[in-house]
Amino acid sequence: MISAGMQLYRVFTKTEYKRGAIPVPGTRATAVDSNGASCEYIAVQLAGGQTLINGMAFTIAANGVATLGTANPSLLFGGRIGVLCLASATATSTTGGTSYGWCQIYGKALALVTASVTAIGGYLTMGADGRLIGVIAGNSASSVASGINAAATQAASGLLSVLLQYPKFDGYPA
Repeated sequence: MISAGMQLYRVFTKTEYKRGAIPVPGTRATAVDSNGASCEYIAVQLAGGQTLINGMAFTIAANGVATLGTANPSLLFGGRIGVLCLASATATSTTGGTSYGWCQIYGKALALVTASVTAIGGYLTMGADGRLIGVIAGNSASSVASGINAAATQAASGLLSVLLQYPKFDGYPA
């Protein structure tokens, strides 16, 4: 685990990765946020040809390869979830080829949600296109996640303050 010299809030090209600008995918790092709270991140490899938006949720394989979250994660039982961190709340990055970045897995973060969230502390799980949704009755058992909770309420889709505690899928495989 590393904790110094990281550039957490940007996307790196394959060339930058090969030059050592970001560690091997799967490497974990810690940092302290502006409020003095601990945060933890994992270096990830991202597929090319995507428009990456700050706060998107990804599933993260053991080898550090991150896949944009989908509404049907049934084949990812026990799989890790992370939230992509970019420089500002409205930051986006379009990748041409394989790229690398950091996903937050512990601490307070901003994550994209698809609809209103009405309960602080409410459980969130993966929706479509890397956005989170509130867990409600009727959600598929395979999409149930733990370790990601709303830290605020919000009346519409957009960025929501969430608390990450090493989120993962707890549902049963289909």
